[in-house]
Amino acid sequence: MRKIFGGIVIVVFSIGLIVSMAFIANQRQQAQLEKGPATYANLKLAKQPSTKISDLKTRSNDLKRVGQGKKLTYVAMGDDIAAGHYTSTEKAAYPYLVAAYLQKQLDFKVTMKSVWKSGATIGTSGLSNIDTVANNKPDIITIQYGNNEQTSPGSTANLYQTNLNQAIKQLQARLPKVKIILVTPWTQNSAFKKAVVSVSKLTGTKVIDISAIQTAKDTNAVKGAISWAGPVSGDWPNNAGNVRIANAIEQTVLKMYK
Repeated sequence: MRKIFGGIVIVVFSIGLIVSMAFIANQRQQAQLEKGPATYANLKLAKQPSTKISDLKTRSNDLKRVGQGKKLTYVAMGDDIAAGHYTSTEKAAYPYLVAAYLQKQLDFKVTMKSVWKSGATIGTSGLSNIDTVANNKPDIITIQYGNNEQTSPGSTANLYQTNLNQAIKQLQARLPKVKIILVTPWTQNSAFKKAVVSVSKLTGTKVIDISAIQTAKDTNAVKGAISWAGPVSGDWPNNAGNVRIANAIEQTVLKMYK
């Protein structure tokens, strides 16, 4: 009888021990699970880089070392787009944005001259204004034509290329140190775009291809919209489109001066 009772005690004790151990193991596992996500979150936070105010100031100072307060003359040549006829305000046009960048970000003392006209082509307005441009002795010139040429009677991509090349050659002859940036037409036409790229290679000038900006969803001032210059009569760059054109020009200018 004593043996049976002793056996029962041992069995009960063993069961209690097993239950206790299982309970303790479960508590430890739960604690690890609760701790795990917190540890992971801390690791994620620790891995994310932070931008210090001092870093931002350093970048700003680096940009301002480009201009160092020197005088710079910027001439923008072009048609309705350069004039900003499809923006909410005149100064939302890309030439004004580029001029502001040169002054505020690169620390140049900027004088901007506008040589643009609604309906202009390189043949009717660009070539005839070479003297005006050269007399201003610009450091940077942006040239943006090729939109009105596509609808002008007798105009072709070859004629546009010839006129553009002639204009640049004349400018380079009179302004040997000038930095010239060409802008492809907003109105998409592969022949006219190729003409600009070809002239860029022939003359050693920079070219900004804005075709990707034109095809973006939010960059067009659609027909019927109202701009500072009146109702929009076609598909042209709006404020956002001009900002992106300006950004592309600004990055090219920065590389030229660095």
